[in-house]
Amino acid sequence: MRLPTEFLTPTDFEAFARRIVSIILGKEIIGFGEGKDDGIDGLDDINSPTIVVQAKRYQSRTPLNSFKKIVKREIDKIRNTAKKYEWNNNYEYVIVTSMDLNPLARKEIRDYAGSLIPSDKNIIDGVLLQDLADKQKFHETFVLYNLKEKN
Repeated sequence: MRLPTEFLTPTDFEAFARRIVSIILGKEIIGFGEGKDDGIDGLDDINSPTIVVQAKRYQSRTPLNSFKKIVKREIDKIRNTAKKYEWNNNYEYVIVTSMDLNPLARKEIRDYAGSLIPSDKNIIDGVLLQDLADKQKFHETFVLYNLKEKN
């Protein structure tokens, strides 16, 4: 069963992504209100983050190459934000996307990000979201965002 993430607003997808990352990493991820966010959809600490979350909800018709270009621009934006706010370099970037990524796309994104994305666990794509939807500890979150039936 495919997850109907295209029915979520961008704001709801960001909130959904923060909850998923919180569960996976066992850390509270905070979000922000509307406005300029410097490429950040969530983080664990405003002054010295160790986790920075970017949520990217895409339609199934979005070309993979377009997605990769956008993600690379977002990675550049996060690097500039880190310099701007004088963060230490001990933070990880986590991407949550509704797009299904193939191994080559994941590798290309990781290679571009370097130490910001130290492992595949930092890329939560549509395939992984589908797997998480079947796990009990994520059930409540998927139900809350109407991505799965309660029973």
